[in-house]
Amino acid sequence: MIALARRRWIELGSYLALLLLFAFAFHTLLRTPCLGVADIDDFWRVMRPAGIEHMKPLVKKGHFVVCTFKTGRAHLASGTSSATMLAWSAKHLGGGLRPGPGLMDLRQMGRICLLIILCVVVASMAARASPLLLSLLLYVLVDPGYLLFFNSFYADAAFFIALFGITLWFERYGDLSRGFWKLDNLRWAGVVAGLWGLVLLGGASKMQYVLFPAFVTMGLTAPLVINGRKSPIRATLVSLVLALLSVAMPLLFFFGPVPRFLEANNYHAVYGGIVQVASDPEDVLQDLGIPRRYWNLPRTDYWTAGVADSHPVHRHLRHLSRLQLLRHYVSDPGAVRVVLAEIEAAMALVETDPRGHYVRDATHRRKTTYKTWWQFSRIHGALYRSWPSFIWLILAVGGMWGATAFLGGRRNGTKAAALFLTFWAASQFGVIVLGEGLVNLRAHLVGTRLALDLLLVLIVWDMTRALARRWQQKRFPSDLRHVD
Repeated sequence: MIALARRRWIELGSYLALLLLFAFAFHTLLRTPCLGVADIDDFWRVMRPAGIEHMKPLVKKGHFVVCTFKTGRAHLASGTSSATMLAWSAKHLGGGLRPGPGLMDLRQMGRICLLIILCVVVASMAARASPLLLSLLLYVLVDPGYLLFFNSFYADAAFFIALFGITLWFERYGDLSRGFWKLDNLRWAGVVAGLWGLVLLGGASKMQYVLFPAFVTMGLTAPLVINGRKSPIRATLVSLVLALLSVAMPLLFFFGPVPRFLEANNYHAVYGGIVQVASDPEDVLQDLGIPRRYWNLPRTDYWTAGVADSHPVHRHLRHLSRLQLLRHYVSDPGAVRVVLAEIEAAMALVETDPRGHYVRDATHRRKTTYKTWWQFSRIHGALYRSWPSFIWLILAVGGMWGATAFLGGRRNGTKAAALFLTFWAASQFGVIVLGEGLVNLRAHLVGTRLALDLLLVLIVWDMTRALARRWQQKRFPSDLRHVD
């Protein structure tokens, strides 16, 4: 009975924490002056297809948040993505925030993102998720470094919601071969629809995240194959749709109407990536087929180098092989060390994104970064700065923690979520470095950092719970029957 009473007090405290975190999030994103992630002329890929435009050209790009935008006719087919759909939905759900006819308040974006998060949390509570774990994971998500992306048109906001939701889905249901199938038809249909919606939201947000549906599919269906379990008809149908989404998302970005920057990405991958860290840059350029006359181009990003789209070097970069790049990285220990050090440095910062949480009003004419004294990234940054290799320890522990239970047949939802986040974060390091080298590494790692933060919380949560149960078993053996 002592353990049961203690558990009820913890649950009450967790529900209060959830309310406070949501109150903070809504107050932050709906406050005046408008807070959010500053535009650096990157919003157009989401805004224009959704029928949203700037009121006037930006004077200082990336220095403050513009809160009011013009609205017009949408052209969703010209750049379909989940971020575009969120922007289009927010445009039509102004409520009390609409500043006037033909105008949109940026805070409409923050509000719709938070409402989706609220739906995910409510669904998790209905699935009997631990309110304490929900509070801890929401505590990570409402860190200003992530939260203020919701007041922006960046695609990362859609992915943050998806990653948060999928983590909770794994934690509650684990895979496609367990208690998930015992749900009644109506509830089962709702859970499946939520799963597919989250996979679409993350995988269709931007090109960097196109592998998200594939990793979700592998994580959910692997037990059906490895453990030799007979697949129910439902499992087969869900797996088939997930497999189709895993193929459709890359096709959408690589062959669909979504804007791509092939010249810039390939220049970044070569001159802003491998040649910056390689022991013999000239050997790399020769192997990649870059003529000698272009070997001395600036070893930086496409924009800083001033290499226009018409530059002839792009003809030789157009068919760049990422497999060749990977071979040069893994065969050069010095290059690997530099890349790992760059990743560690980017992950150790308290300010999650370099776009800036900027505000301009009567008292702040210069850029001002919005922070809170209790935000999770302060803990994160302190850990990574004191021991930069902590990032690799998290990945190693997450992989072993999930894999041992998986292979031993003792797989539970928390370990399934930890294993998924481990593989996802590790894969993203490769995707980012091979995709754009070290250019804007800090900005490109924001989604990966969220995965690692969620992974750290899950590991600490599961280990603490296991130790608490052992202690309780020794001290209060009669109360075990009251604990899930």
